Amino acid sequence: MAKAKIENPEKTLDYIRKWYDLAARYRGCFVIGPYPYHEFLEGPSFWIWRGYDNNFYCVVLGARDLEPNLRRKLALKERAPIDERRKDDVKFRRMILDTSAIISELALKLIEVGLLRGSEILIPRAARLELQRMDEEGKRSRNVNLREKSRKGLVNISKLKSLHAEKRIKLIVDVLSKEAKESLDFFVKSVEKAVRATVMDEMISLTAEKSGGILLTGDRALALEALGRGIEVIFMPGDRVTERVKAYHMPVWKLHLLSMLSLVEGKELLAKILYDRGVLVEYKIGLKEDKLTIMKLT
Repeated sequence: MAKAKIENPEKTLDYIRKWYDLAARYRGCFVIGPYPYHEFLEGPSFWIWRGYDNNFYCVVLGARDLEPNLRRKLALKERAPIDERRKDDVKFRRMILDTSAIISELALKLIEVGLLRGSEILIPRAARLELQRMDEEGKRSRNVNLREKSRKGLVNISKLKSLHAEKRIKLIVDVLSKEAKESLDFFVKSVEKAVRATVMDEMISLTAEKSGGILLTGDRALALEALGRGIEVIFMPGDRVTERVKAYHMPVWKLHLLSMLSLVEGKELLAKILYDRGVLVEYKIGLKEDKLTIMKLT
């Protein structure tokens, strides 16, 4: 493992400024959150990018939200409505949606705030099939909630198709051959529910792994498994996605303040720059005996 650099704590501002510049230069996104990786997944993690107006914006992702008191003290200002004629200059790898992300509108919200506008989004066949099975199972068991989730998911796919038609995103709906579809249909109908869900998750993970894309999910087990396989993950669980996903102005000094508050509490941070071909750089940041430690991971 690489040896950590030892710096004065005030150098944190220089590093963060450099990482902002790198993200902008490579038309990507600077991400910072808790370390190690399972903590990063839980969040809160900050996904920061440069908008078409040259200001930097962020969304807060993960199971944990930013504390309301800290949000008020930082006076986080929400981004003004986006000019529909323009898009932010962010080049991401392909985004892969699982069933939970389709139902929760996670991708739709990230498009709305600017982060995924212009991105390539893939809906795996397994996710679409699972929505159909949820509806069928809801009919059989008279489970209104299950049918409503299925309906909502299919409506959200229609919304994504409309955004594709308007050229705001590039949408790919994974289609199997007729023979493969019949085999998968037979499998889904034949095996018990618990096994079926596991296999569906595996198919979605494989799609993300093979495409080198980023998996969007609200399923913690799937997110952890994907991380273990080296797949980049955007994780946002629960039904409050539409309330929580907002874009805020995030100048360098505010992120520096947030980072230092975490470091002085004894927490380590994971920082990385993502762009169209993957992770450009990844660092672990810590504070030990009043000294800043920076270790390059990739």
